[in-house]
Amino acid sequence: MSTADNPHLIGSIPRNDREEIRVCLTEYWGKKKLDIRSWFCPDGKEEMVATKRGLAIPYEDLEQFSALLDEAREAINAESERISW
Repeated sequence: MSTADNPHLIGSIPRNDREEIRVCLTEYWGKKKLDIRSWFCPDGKEEMVATKRGLAIPYEDLEQFSALLDEAREAINAESERISW
């Protein structure tokens, strides 16, 4: 059985009343991945479903992905210091 059908939820970020971004640990075809995906609640339904919009990052690429996020955070902080919001 693939855990893609039963992902381990790490956390979520609400976008609105019917949509959220979920961060999950999944396994698909024997490959473990960090899945960052948009989920939504279809009309007339109570359970959210995953969309195709998202990323599935293999575990072996997590260090590189984390480093890129750190660089993005630094760039955003530098930009925020330059610009008066």
